[in-house]
Amino acid sequence: MTTADINGDGRIDIIHPNCKNDQINILFNYGNGTFISSRNYSTGMGPSSVVVGDMNNDGKIDIIITNKYSDNVGIFYNIGNDTFTDQIIYPTSPRPLCAVLVDLNEDNYLDIIVTIQNTDKLDILLNTGNGTFTRMTHFIGLQPGIITTADIDNDNKLDIIVGDSKQVGKRYFCRIIYRTYNCLKISSKKLF
Repeated sequence: MTTADINGDGRIDIIHPNCKNDQINILFNYGNGTFISSRNYSTGMGPSSVVVGDMNNDGKIDIIITNKYSDNVGIFYNIGNDTFTDQIIYPTSPRPLCAVLVDLNEDNYLDIIVTIQNTDKLDILLNTGNGTFTRMTHFIGLQPGIITTADIDNDNKLDIIVGDSKQVGKRYFCRIIYRTYNCLKISSKKLF
């Protein structure tokens, strides 16, 4: 689940995947404590993670979802007036789990980074800016689960933090992937 002002009215809306019905649902905020549900949008099988961002630089927030059992990422492009395109799918490795958005190659287009369940890799979908993505696989040496971004080393670049989904002894590991110019440098940290 995530929140964002999807329709540009200054109020925070709620976007959540519905795994039971293979759909996403958008709850538009009326601003008085009530929400109205838009029509449901069909996803692939097993929508597991939803993030939002302007994927095509048109000034509108789009919805990105991982479809765990369809082995892809779906993007719903915002076309205005509280409506979205049907999902456009982009293949991933089997069992995409969680996703984050970051402009990895600093070309002013958001890229998609996806954790792949029960593997030791991330899928990176580089946004070409013309509606297509180039998929790369990045091995990180742990079984990635959750993922987020933050500027860990204060260099004004969002770094990638990946939590291990498998316990080692009495600890879980976390990997910090530092971004340097057009490359990723992996560092393993025992954070908890």
